[in-house]
Amino acid sequence: AVEADVIVCSAALAACERAGQWEPGLQLLGDMCKCSLEADAVIYNTAISACQQGSQWERALLLLGDMSSARLRRDAFTCSAAIGACGKAERWDVALGLLAELVLAGIVPNLVACGAAISACERGRQWNLALQLLVAMRLQELQPSVVAYNAAVSACEKGEQWQRALALMGEMRQRRVNPDGVTYNAAISACAQCGEWRRALGLLDSMVRVAIEQDTIAYNSAITACEKVAFPEQATELLYRMEEVRIEPNVITFNAAISACEKGHNLERALRLFLDMDARRVDPDTISYNAVISVCGRQGRWQPALQILARMRRQGILPQLVTFNALITAFESSAMWRCALDVMAEAQHIGLQTDAVTYTSALNVGEQAAEWRRTQLMLDQMCRAGPPPGLPGFHTVLRACSKGGAWQEGLVLFAELQQRRHDPGIVTYSLAMEASERGGNYVGSELLLKEARTSGAIPDQHNLHILDLHGLTASTAVVAVRTAMAEMAQIAAEASHDEPMALRIVTGQGLHTQGGESGVRSSVHQLLCEDFGLPFHPDEFGGSVVVPARSLRRLARRWRKRWAAESRQGCPERRGAAVGARKKGGMLLHAHARVQK
Repeated sequence: AVEADVIVCSAALAACERAGQWEPGLQLLGDMCKCSLEADAVIYNTAISACQQGSQWERALLLLGDMSSARLRRDAFTCSAAIGACGKAERWDVALGLLAELVLAGIVPNLVACGAAISACERGRQWNLALQLLVAMRLQELQPSVVAYNAAVSACEKGEQWQRALALMGEMRQRRVNPDGVTYNAAISACAQCGEWRRALGLLDSMVRVAIEQDTIAYNSAITACEKVAFPEQATELLYRMEEVRIEPNVITFNAAISACEKGHNLERALRLFLDMDARRVDPDTISYNAVISVCGRQGRWQPALQILARMRRQGILPQLVTFNALITAFESSAMWRCALDVMAEAQHIGLQTDAVTYTSALNVGEQAAEWRRTQLMLDQMCRAGPPPGLPGFHTVLRACSKGGAWQEGLVLFAELQQRRHDPGIVTYSLAMEASERGGNYVGSELLLKEARTSGAIPDQHNLHILDLHGLTASTAVVAVRTAMAEMAQIAAEASHDEPMALRIVTGQGLHTQGGESGVRSSVHQLLCEDFGLPFHPDEFGGSVVVPARSLRRLARRWRKRWAAESRQGCPERRGAAVGARKKGGMLLHAHARVQK
């Protein structure tokens, strides 16, 4: 009767294991102990396997301990189930510890135990350990199964090791283990993670040649590969090819294709895909909406962005912070400052914690609108709300001050930046100089140039006959040229007529180009031609200009006349200050008024 009861309990426990019901299985095992029914190794193996189904690794380990207490021999099948339980719970370290205990106990691990350990490494993203286990299996003359190889390929996929994933596929063929759909899906995904879109598409096409059925997962991975490298055309083509091969796209498919359009700045294609989701009866999710609104933001298309946001709300999907950030970005090109503030306030009203991206996006809108006062207030708010905004935030407000003609405030902000122990670089100095230039404060801009050169932020690449503007922005280059021209004119006024005085100005490409044209080059040409009214000679490649000696002497004569006129008007100290400043530091402080033609 007792034996019959044990058989019945064993069968019932096996049924629980097959159904993945670990709780009633363990309860049944406990009832056996209460009824003094002795459980054997088979029953414990079944109970541990049930724990594996439910990812109950701790209970599986407790059962292993109970087996030791009952002096029941643990075999490879017992440990395989426990290792599998640890693997499902992503406890790869415990799984490998169990495998080591198995070896130390003199038990040779079987294919199931090794495969379970590799799967544990795959779930724990330990691709290197998974590959080491494969090597160990071969040393033990164990032929890894397709399941073990698939786990190793998936581990490489999670570790973004696409080369190793493809190498494993080659090894499978050499060992006459045929890759299946899981293998191909993992390999395609591995290539997708690393942006290897050509290899991903090649694997997708090869599935047809080896008679392996393609599925949605394979196409999703291939489309993701195109998304990684911002190829919306290829991503869209793959999505529509799915219809030809009668594979239904899901929301992940559309999200990947729309994201490819977002990265590729293709708004029309993204909107078309978004509308196609309705035709395919695929409900957009948060990712879908955010991707479409984001591409609208990048293109400055705030009208469709607002329409999509309204639909998002009608569908009952709550906007996220990334949604509002993208919408604020959409207002930037139209300088819709008040709309940006309203969106920011709404995000805060519904309990979202605005971040640096939110503030930076709003500051960019304020810059476009030349709202320097409001951008300053927002910058102060950023400083109070959390960590300092960093240089990009200060740069945005500096640009707003420049556009709004508030050069004094720009210089105050520049001083504040230095007080915060931010080391201004070439961009910061350039923006401060640009603000001074736009406000007509040429003295301030030249002093900033001198300070930048002294600090090493801008290299002093000016000698007597060559001024190198490589690496400078257009506004900084203008200040450097004006300063150099003043120095050369002063020297030309004092030099003999036969002394060579030509100045070569190397413009290069500068930090900014406009339609392929160097912003530095065009700004320097305009300064020499329109402001100074001096002839110059561009070289044949357009990378530099030469201001001849006669032009410099002509400029010197003009300035002598101006200084003489100022002296007659009772301002002799201005010329004296200018000459004195030149002797001290080589800076023309009297450049506040531009020389007229």
